[in-house]
Amino acid sequence: MLALRTVTYCTENEETPTCERLIDSPVEWYGPARLVGKTERDRFPQCLNDLPVLLPTGHSALRPTLDHWFEAQGLRPRIVGEFEDSALLAVFAARGLGVFPVSRLGADDIGLMRGLRVLGSSDGVKEEIHAIRSRRGHHHPLVLQVIAAASR
Repeated sequence: MLALRTVTYCTENEETPTCERLIDSPVEWYGPARLVGKTERDRFPQCLNDLPVLLPTGHSALRPTLDHWFEAQGLRPRIVGEFEDSALLAVFAARGLGVFPVSRLGADDIGLMRGLRVLGSSDGVKEEIHAIRSRRGHHHPLVLQVIAAASR
């Protein structure tokens, strides 16, 4: 899913490909209604020490940034699950098994957020989306369309 992962576009080239950051998106936390109430929202982010937390695995681009944020906030979240698939992570949260982080772009996916409530925002944590392209792919209509959409 484009909004939930660092996405790259790669093509073959005899020269070094170029990389350009398209957009970055703030990271917010969501969870099921039974876990996310006014008390938890008021205590965010400290409530992450008490709530069951679902996270992306260490292989994701977002996880090291989150781990650094936890440390800077003095948090020791109660991690109950780690997922490589962000959609599966959201399903577990929607079933009431924990709260989880997602980029604001990912939160725009209505199907993903059904039944989930905003818990809080991780100030300073952003998920970046990049395009990596070669000279050959530079003028491809799809590449141009993605880059134009990201610059709006």
